[in-house]
Amino acid sequence: MALTGADSNNYNVILKHKHHAPSCPNDTISDKKESNVFLDGFGETAKRKIVHKQKRLSASEIESIIAEYQNGSSTYVLAEKYGYHRNTISENLKKHNITVTAEKISSKEDVKELISLYESGMKTKEVAAHLGVNFSTVLRHLRDNGVKMRTRWDY
Repeated sequence: MALTGADSNNYNVILKHKHHAPSCPNDTISDKKESNVFLDGFGETAKRKIVHKQKRLSASEIESIIAEYQNGSSTYVLAEKYGYHRNTISENLKKHNITVTAEKISSKEDVKELISLYESGMKTKEVAAHLGVNFSTVLRHLRDNGVKMRTRWDY
């Protein structure tokens, strides 16, 4: 339900439901100055800012991420697999003295393999998954090497 200035009825409906909802035992309001919780102008509980708890990589996760990265997985693939942001993955690799490159397909042999996979009939997303890179990387290399791109009607 959207809250806009044009329709304040939505806000009133939400307030009615909130007053009738059972309270959570963890809801507390502190009188301390450093508290993040306060009562707003409507007498409702509000927060000054949203605080997210940072997730930390465990030692075993870091070891497996390092091994997978060195075997060719990209930070994008690892971030999706482990549920962290790609910058978190990248920063942890750098902390362990691993050079993080922006490009996983750097040699001519890798580019030739990418082109041959695409020309054999694989889709760009399938080639990307096979090589452990983002599909936009595959597209860029195909275009840079003058490969004729298929349309969706060519499949």
